[in-house]
Amino acid sequence: MNISRARLLAGIFGVGLLFFAVFSSGCGPESTPIVPADPGLLISHELVSTYGDAEFELVRTLELDTFFTDAQMNAGDFRGGLASNYKKVALYRVAYETIIPELGNRKVVAYGLVAIPEGATNGAPVLSFQHGTAFSRGDAPTNFKGHMETKLALLQFASQGYIIVAADYVGNGPYSTEPNTYFVKGVSEQAMFDMHTASMSFLKKMNITPGKLFLLGWSQGGYNTLLHFRKLERSGVEVAGVATASGPGDPARGVIRSLFARRDFDAPYSAAATTNMMFAYENYYKIANCTKLFIRPEKYQLAKDFYDFKISFYDYLAGGGMNIDSVYAPEFFETAKALSHPFWELYSQAECYRWLSKAPLRQYYSGRDEVVPADLGKLAVDYQTSIGKTNATSHDAGPNADHRCVYVHTLIDAKAWFDSMK
Repeated sequence: MNISRARLLAGIFGVGLLFFAVFSSGCGPESTPIVPADPGLLISHELVSTYGDAEFELVRTLELDTFFTDAQMNAGDFRGGLASNYKKVALYRVAYETIIPELGNRKVVAYGLVAIPEGATNGAPVLSFQHGTAFSRGDAPTNFKGHMETKLALLQFASQGYIIVAADYVGNGPYSTEPNTYFVKGVSEQAMFDMHTASMSFLKKMNITPGKLFLLGWSQGGYNTLLHFRKLERSGVEVAGVATASGPGDPARGVIRSLFARRDFDAPYSAAATTNMMFAYENYYKIANCTKLFIRPEKYQLAKDFYDFKISFYDYLAGGGMNIDSVYAPEFFETAKALSHPFWELYSQAECYRWLSKAPLRQYYSGRDEVVPADLGKLAVDYQTSIGKTNATSHDAGPNADHRCVYVHTLIDAKAWFDSMK
């Protein structure tokens, strides 16, 4: 497969691969002591930048063109639907306390971004934004200048009056010192919930009483959005509306599909995402005999260095990390067929769609998405509708919409939908 560097660069801007999350904190070691903590405590906040006309216009023009390099559609197919008149937006980095359920509720510091548009008053709507997969430490909202996915959300929502709250996730972003929590459900769910709590405290300090709460995320962030949605509703937090862009409801189903029912246009970073997840499981779930069993010996150190953010995605590919058959050992395929390893047993419980939600839900998908197949991208709506939900719909982003196109299509369509409910 010939994949241009430009296409790969554009394709991994916030790429939220379908492979995310595990079951619950109950899967962790039972003997680990509980550490007292104060999850959701706001530790600090700092104004780091202000975006105005010049910054937003650059995002909407030149940077959008770059984002769509080698995509199935062009930036011009979407530019007219993006905001073109902008409020000035103050960008704050917050630090807050959260816990790692998988490690006995160990207390850690996490980080996130809060964007407050100029003139925000009591009742301003809040968008909780969940970002996609990070293949480097910098791929996170607090590093917004280098994260096109976040900048597009700021353009479409913050510049139009929405307060944006976006967690980096533990182990992601330039400030976290923890190992990557990629695919680890408990800590990811907790970090998002605690970011919400901390951001509400911050807004109170700013003398802002927030309005309605909306949720949106792309790919892995779409999956995280469903996790966050469930946690918020079960905790009694009212949600006004939820939208996912290529948000898979059952990541194990997606991984197994990529192993045994490959498509000629599947994304070239499947192996990179999956090996990252294996190492995250070993770190946080203490699963023995996982990475060295599932990764070929000659690729083991390459994959480990990539997980540890010691090498770039291009270094991983240059080392032979594109072809899944050259990275995965035969045992990975064999155990996947019968879910006959503790890793697969955990991963098979990673769903985030089997509950009856209250708030309106929209899922955006496409049959041309190279990362999240259409059936996976609308699974939560299909399931919840089957058990009686009446305010959930799925929306096809179009026959030519690849992964990036689904995201930008969602930003445009969901903005109008959220506006109608705020």
